[in-house]
Order: sequence, then C-alpha cells, then structure tokens
Amino acid sequence: MNHLGDNEIQEYLDGNLPDRAADMETHLRGCKSCREKVKQYELLYSGLDTDRIPPLQTDFAVKVAAAAGRQLALERRSRLRIILASVAGIICLLASSIYFLNIPRLFDVFRKLSFDNYLDSAFVSKYKGLIAGSGVNVSLVLFVLLAIIAVWIIDYLVRRHSRRPVSFLV
Repeated sequence: MNHLGDNEIQEYLDGNLPDRAADMETHLRGCKSCREKVKQYELLYSGLDTDRIPPLQTDFAVKVAAAAGRQLALERRSRLRIILASVAGIICLLASSIYFLNIPRLFDVFRKLSFDNYLDSAFVSKYKGLIAGSGVNVSLVLFVLLAIIAVWIIDYLVRRHSRRPVSFLV
C-alpha cells in the first residue's frame, strides 16, 4: 500500500472509511511517516474541538445598525456636497463667462454668423475678424476649459481611491 494522502487520513479520522479501516490501521502500524501525519491531524482536530468562537456581544446588532446608519448619512451628505459644488461651479462658470466674454457683444457676433460656404478662406477670415472684434479672449477661454478638465480628472482620481469598506465592528 502507498502512503496515505491527506484526504484519506481525514476521512479515516472522521470515521468515513469503515470498510478500509483495517487496511489503513495495518499500514499505519508499519509506516512511521503516515503515523506522524495522523498524529498531526489528531492534534489539529483536538485544537479545533477546544477552540471556540467567542459569542457575539449582546449589542452587536445595534452596533451594526448604527454603523450602517452613519454610512448612509455620510453618503447623503456626500451627494448633497456634490450637488452644491456642481451648482456653485455652474454659477461661477456663468458669472465668469458674462464678465470675461462680454456676452451681449458675443450675442451680436452669433447673430451675424451665417454658415454658407464654411470652407472658403473668406469665411474663416470673416469670422476671425468677428471673434477678434468681439473682445473675447480665446486663449483665456481655452485655458479655463483645460483647467476645468484637469480639475475634473483629479477629482475623479481622488474620489475613486477614497472609497473604503465600512467596518461594522468599530
């Protein structure tokens, strides 16, 4: 007979192999290696029998419910902050647009726009002149757009890494 495998030893100790028990006991009398494995498993089994899981505290359910309630309140406040920050950002964007872009003059430019033959070089020079005459600082507009995109990317990266699981045992 070959050496006993871990599964065979566990089944033997659990009493699940009554038909092979005599053969296994014969093998164990003659094989020191398998006897050592059986002793190790018996030691493990005895340790598992004496090791008890401590009972839960009487207020465990209350602590879990309180932690869940705190987490829910944090999520609500977080959503409210996001909404308020978005509204504030839109208001700032509109205010800065009105201040820097000279909106009434810009409306006049858009009223004058006609998109006939937009591939013509005269079309391009005409609208370059209209934009230049409107007082719009195109570089500033592009810079603001890039800054908004950069802030959005940084915010996304920070928020993605700040989500942590909640421990109910605290």
